[in-house]
Amino acid sequence: QRSSVATGTLAVQIATITGFPDTTVVAGTPVVLECKALPAQNVFVTWLQGDVVVVEALARIAINTIKVEAGVNSRLTIQNVTTADSGIYTCFYNGTDIGNTGDTIQFSGFLTVLDAPVAEVTPSTLTIILGGNAEFLCQATAGTPPFSFAWTLNGNSITSGVTTDNTSVVPLSNVQFSAAGLYVCTVTLQQADASNQASSTATSMLTVQVPPQIAPISDVVVTEGQRISVFCSVTSSPRVAQENSSFIINGVSLMSTGADVSADPGIPGIDFSLAIPMADFALHNGDAVCRVSLDLVNGTVVRSTSFSIVVLVPPAIAQFSDVVAIIPAMPTLTCVVRADPVATVTFTGPDNTAIDTTSTMFNASTSGPDTNFTYMHRLTFNRAVVLTDEGTYTCMASNTAGTVSASAMLTVHLTPTIEVFNDVTTVIDLRPSLRCTARADPLPMFTWTPPAGVIADTTYTISSTVQDGDDQLLYASVLMFTRNAMPNDTGTYTCDATNAGGSGMASAMLTVLVIPQAVVSPAALTVNENAMVEFSCSAPIGTPPYLFTWTGPGNSNPATDYSIDSNSTHSLLTIPMAQVIANDGMYTCNVTLNRTSDLQRSSVATGTLTVQIPPAIAQFSDVVAIIPAMPTLTCVVRADPVATVTFTGPDNTAIDTTSTMFNASTSGPDTNFTYMHRLTFNRAVVLTDEGTYTCMASNTAGTVSASAMLTVHLTPTIEVFNDVTTVIDLRPSLRCTARADPLPMFTWTPPAGVIADTTYTISSTVQDGDDQLLYASVLMFTRNAMPNDTGTYTCDATNAGGSGMASAMLTVLVIPQAVVSPAALTVNENAMVEFSCSAPIGTPPYLFTWTGPGNSNPATDYSIDSNSTHS
Repeated sequence: QRSSVATGTLAVQIATITGFPDTTVVAGTPVVLECKALPAQNVFVTWLQGDVVVVEALARIAINTIKVEAGVNSRLTIQNVTTADSGIYTCFYNGTDIGNTGDTIQFSGFLTVLDAPVAEVTPSTLTIILGGNAEFLCQATAGTPPFSFAWTLNGNSITSGVTTDNTSVVPLSNVQFSAAGLYVCTVTLQQADASNQASSTATSMLTVQVPPQIAPISDVVVTEGQRISVFCSVTSSPRVAQENSSFIINGVSLMSTGADVSADPGIPGIDFSLAIPMADFALHNGDAVCRVSLDLVNGTVVRSTSFSIVVLVPPAIAQFSDVVAIIPAMPTLTCVVRADPVATVTFTGPDNTAIDTTSTMFNASTSGPDTNFTYMHRLTFNRAVVLTDEGTYTCMASNTAGTVSASAMLTVHLTPTIEVFNDVTTVIDLRPSLRCTARADPLPMFTWTPPAGVIADTTYTISSTVQDGDDQLLYASVLMFTRNAMPNDTGTYTCDATNAGGSGMASAMLTVLVIPQAVVSPAALTVNENAMVEFSCSAPIGTPPYLFTWTGPGNSNPATDYSIDSNSTHSLLTIPMAQVIANDGMYTCNVTLNRTSDLQRSSVATGTLTVQIPPAIAQFSDVVAIIPAMPTLTCVVRADPVATVTFTGPDNTAIDTTSTMFNASTSGPDTNFTYMHRLTFNRAVVLTDEGTYTCMASNTAGTVSASAMLTVHLTPTIEVFNDVTTVIDLRPSLRCTARADPLPMFTWTPPAGVIADTTYTISSTVQDGDDQLLYASVLMFTRNAMPNDTGTYTCDATNAGGSGMASAMLTVLVIPQAVVSPAALTVNENAMVEFSCSAPIGTPPYLFTWTGPGNSNPATDYSIDSNSTHS
């Protein structure tokens, strides 16, 4: 056998189709949709929009299907698309030569056609005033949202305010001139493909009107006859026309003589000018105004700025007269000056030194002008003139047009003035004098006037007038008493100095003081300690005001023991709480004239204070005694003289301290007059001694009592606490009895391992029988006894008087479990037999009894030998 092989190849082709992606275009533009199927031959291609077959239309819809390589391409072209062309497009391949997939294949894609936007800006034009507010609204009146918006001003991008899907706003507030110009809004579709984006623009023109602003104009100063030139600079939009500008001088309107446009690139400007060849004081000196007007969107705006034109006139002094002044006058020198502008006026004094009119010595004032430009310049003294102010004064007037001066004479006279005439205070044991000093020129003559009733010949003499020291203008006169002063010399004395310039008069008071006579009330006083005490000191005879000083007893301390309240006529010494040690004794009041040291005179008076201490129980404390103590009750008493002290017992019966049951003793006093009175028991206290004891203390100043409680305690003693024996099938109890007062508290202590909660309870403490001092506590088992309950139990009874303790033994017996050995036994007759009986479990000692078979006789058949544990 021989063979050969051959092969055949089967290629299975799978048809595939590719097509256009989902496409978004703008209405009015062309679109091309294309599909390609591989492999495919001899096929027919159909295009569908939704379920409707697309049919070619001349110049708008074309379908072009061609073979390429191993496949077929089909292209659908639509010119000038509209929104009606939107939808799902399907390229449907139909034929018999499409791979092995059958005879049909298709591809679908979505075409979206967007309307192009149409932009509109409102308002399309706008004119506003500088600083106003505006708003431009851009909206898409057509097109498929959403849109994007972009704004420019004069070609430069700007930001907008609120933007929605189809609107955008540019808000403008406090608009400035730079905001004027062309605003352009561009609206662009946001959904379109980058190659098919469409946009629309709209514009609006903003005009910003700027009201006229006039730059300040400096004041113009010229001398009469000179040229006047003024410039008025105005900025505005639009510019102010020259015919709308003018100058007003002293109410007369003049047209501007020139207008020059400013080259400033900002707000437009223009300079208006006014030229006057020769200044005339009557016509041109005064207030001037530059005035402009401009018609704006909101009406006509008028602006003006003011300035002054000063035409200078040289000064001339019309009058500067001589002045006569009498001290203490404050004269005024008046210099009458005609000038414009007002002249600067300065004054020089007699020493040719410029006078400082800003100092406190002088005041300068000016009034005017009148209609002839005349001013009154006054130099006024701010103080009384003195003789050295006399002399020639010069007035000099100057302004920018010139300077002039004139002189005047100031003559000064000194009228007598009393400079020293002081009040005098003296005492009746002195001879006073009064001195009157006057400043005058020429020499004055002095005249004295005493009070009514004071006669010159018998009372005083007057010295001749003399110069007082080195001052050549100061003179003195002295009134001197020729006897000691008397109270009726008190009064007003008048001194009068006169010369050719006038007269001066003054008065002085002579006061004659009477030496005080001190009186203290009460002169003697007896009080109980802690009482408030007041001593009053005054001087019924004497001339107040007075100074009061007090001196207390040697042990008193003014800072703490008493207070002093004084006025000019009376003094009150107050002891808030009189004490024996600090306050008992003599108090001295010194009354002194409240004058200078050379006039001080004084007298003294005394008051005596006696302080008694009524009994006061400082302490009588409660006492607690524990039988068999012998307590002491101590009554601490403060008294002076020493108090008599008695005690009463609980039955209100006086205690006989001379009996054998009690002992009384006293110690003291200490530095505070305190005594310790003690009542001591001479035997052991018993419970019936308990109760209230009273201590009563008496002396001549009073009686006082106090009470104290004697409490007697009986320390607990255990009287009954017996051992107990029980069996494990019983619940035992232990009883503990104690004698005590007050009621004791019982505490039980079991052996180790015996737990209270699970083993026993403790009864409440109860009175044991009729004995009111006998109390019992019972420990009761709550379960049957157990062997490990065996042990020592302690009972402790405690009260305020102490504690007592005792122990008892609890023994728990275990029931015996009997065992006989051997339990069974077989023997030959006559053999000896022994049975042993014991109780391995149980508590010995035991009792053993035996019982034999029914025929046995214990007396003859067997014997029993037993002890406590075995039988």
